[in-house]
Amino acid sequence: MTKGTQYVPRPGKNEDGPAPQKSKAGVFNTLAFAGTIGLHMVSGIVVGGLIGYALDKWFETGPLLTGIFLLIGIAAGFKNVYRDAKRLIASQEWNTYDADTGGHTKDN
Repeated sequence: MTKGTQYVPRPGKNEDGPAPQKSKAGVFNTLAFAGTIGLHMVSGIVVGGLIGYALDKWFETGPLLTGIFLLIGIAAGFKNVYRDAKRLIASQEWNTYDADTGGHTKDN
């Protein structure tokens, strides 16, 4: 470890030393989960737009409901991305705390 860096054990892990390295499968799972974030953003927008378009055709209201539901879809997409990003960040395993910068650094 570098100067100013101290070992901070993760809860529930062996406090005698650094935690074991992540497996390749764990890295690919994290990448796959991160890849779904964009899909969740687009799907909210598409679903909102399609629902608005269908309701506009049914009620013959022009683009009014398409715009409203598109905005709702955008909000839902951002909510999904925010929730997924929080989940992804929480799943990361940080091993050390850098006392000099006040931030976390990951052991390799």
